[in-house]
Amino acid sequence: MISKKVKLGFVASLVCLFFTLSPAQSSENAEIDNLAEALVSSPSSAKGLLGGDDSDWKGFFAPHHIKNSYPWIQTYLDVRGNSLPSDAVAKWVTPIIIGFGLPNNLDAYDLEEGKSFERPFELYLPDYLSRPSHAVEAAIYSQLKYLLPELRNITAVPISISKDKKDLSNLRIVFVQSHAHWESPFKKGRVNEYLSSLGGPRPFPFRRGIESMVPRYEFTPGSLDSVDGSLIVNERNEIILSTCYIWAGHSSVIIQGLVTECVIRSLGITRPLSESSGSLLNGTYTKKNNADVFKLSEQQKLLLAALYNPQVAPGMDKASLIEILKSKQ
Repeated sequence: MISKKVKLGFVASLVCLFFTLSPAQSSENAEIDNLAEALVSSPSSAKGLLGGDDSDWKGFFAPHHIKNSYPWIQTYLDVRGNSLPSDAVAKWVTPIIIGFGLPNNLDAYDLEEGKSFERPFELYLPDYLSRPSHAVEAAIYSQLKYLLPELRNITAVPISISKDKKDLSNLRIVFVQSHAHWESPFKKGRVNEYLSSLGGPRPFPFRRGIESMVPRYEFTPGSLDSVDGSLIVNERNEIILSTCYIWAGHSSVIIQGLVTECVIRSLGITRPLSESSGSLLNGTYTKKNNADVFKLSEQQKLLLAALYNPQVAPGMDKASLIEILKSKQ
C-alpha cells in the first residue's frame, strides 16, 4: 500500500521533495528548481528522419518499405516531426501495457509467400534474446505484481502485464544475450554496430537504423550505471512507447532492479538524480546485489506523485512547471 504521506496531496508531496531531493540547498527557489529539473526530460541527438519522403531514405528506409515489412513501426512514424522540446514534461495519459521482447521477434512480415527477399532491408538486433530464463522470468513477474498496484495508485494510470509476444505493448523490456558491443553491462552507450550482407535483404541494426532516427527522450544520458532505454512521445509530448534493454547475464536481483528502474524511468523520470533521491534512481544499486535496493522509497513515490498531479501537463516546459510548483507552496 502507498503511504499516507503520498495521499496527503500534491502540496505535501512537494514539501517532502524539497527537503529530500536537495537537503543541502538553503534557497527555497533553488529547491523548487531542483524539483522541476527532476520532472522534465531532454531529447537525444536523434536525427528524426522517420516519416520523410523516399528521397530522404534513398529508397532504403523509405516509409512504404517500413510499412510493408514492419507494420508495427508505422505507429511511430512521423508522430512528432524532427524535434522534441527540451526541459519538458513527458508523461502517460493512456494505459500502459508491459511486454517482453519486440513484436514478431523483430522479424519482417512478408507481403506474399515466396517473396521474402524482395525486401530492401531487414532489421536486426545483435545478440537478441526473446526471453530470460524461466527462473528469472518468474522473479520478474513476481516483482512487477508487487510493484504495479503501488504505481497505479500513485499515478492513476492503468498499468498491466501482457504475456502475448505478438501484441503491441507500449512498455517493452528487451533482453540481450551479450553486452560485448556495449560500453558497460548496463548501457549500450554510443557504440555502433556494423553489418554486411551476402545476399537477400540488407541487415540493419534496429537501434542505429530505426530507434536512433526517431526523436526520443533517452534515459539518464551520460550515465553507464542505469537501465538502458528511451521514450517516444506524440505531438502533445504524451508518452506512447518506452523501450528498455537489459543484459540477461546479470544476477536475478540486479535484473529485478533494472526492470523496476525501467518501469519508473518509463513513467517519465528520465534524468539521473542525487544520492539523496534513493539508490534506484542514481545508479548505485547496480553496484550491489541487495534485494532491498529496488523497492520504491518514499522519495520516489513522492516524485511520481508530483509528476502525475493533473496540473502538471505533458509538454509543459520547466519555467511553467516552476510556476505551478511555486503556487502550490
